[in-house]
Amino acid sequence: TAVLVDELPEIQLPMDYTEIPPFAVAGTAVPLAAAARDFDGSIDRVEFYADGVLIGTVVEGNWWDGYNLDWIPATNGWFALQAVAFDNLGGSNVSDVVQVEVDEPPQIEALLPDQDLTLPFGAATTTFKAQARDPDGSITNFEVYVGSMLIHRVGGDQIDFTGPADPGEAFCWKYSTHPVRFVATDNRGVSTEVSTVNINLLLPNVTAQIVSPVENQVFQVGQSIDFLVEGSVTPPARIASVAFYQR
Repeated sequence: TAVLVDELPEIQLPMDYTEIPPFAVAGTAVPLAAAARDFDGSIDRVEFYADGVLIGTVVEGNWWDGYNLDWIPATNGWFALQAVAFDNLGGSNVSDVVQVEVDEPPQIEALLPDQDLTLPFGAATTTFKAQARDPDGSITNFEVYVGSMLIHRVGGDQIDFTGPADPGEAFCWKYSTHPVRFVATDNRGVSTEVSTVNINLLLPNVTAQIVSPVENQVFQVGQSIDFLVEGSVTPPARIASVAFYQR
């Protein structure tokens, strides 16, 4: 009587030169890479499990690149990850357990401003209001930005601040449209950002009028001409210089 003895496959999670982060964020992909090989046949598939629940099956892979799967945890908590290799004869082997802690990111409710705003030069002030919560911890840092400029920061979960909406950009970029961004960070260092409205800052209004000489006034060749110009600009801007052009 002939007996076929199957040598079970080898499986390693994670494979060499890769790692599984011990800390992950719910809703964010966690790359898993397992090394599997079979000395008397071939690998049929590799299955990945989290707390004993199948999270994916990979059939394409090799010893060099491994068997790869992106796991996206849906909730927080501790998870025991394992990989199971199956060979072409049905034999299987289980990897060691890898423990991963998953953190739920903060949640933000942006309240004010609740619509896009257009603010005049010199009066770019508005109210910023939002609240944040962390399902499995606490909010340690809460910030509001206009564009890339930090406007206000608190060490808790509530922002209620009225102040300047100055994005702090160079002049040519300042007076345009900038997103309002709220960023909350929890006690594990995980951050969430929301951006729902924009603020458009208007350029200052500038006027200039030549008072003297008057239009069509006649001068002799070689005669000097004195110019008198009246101008205004929206405060707090000021007129720095006046240039004259001939056409």
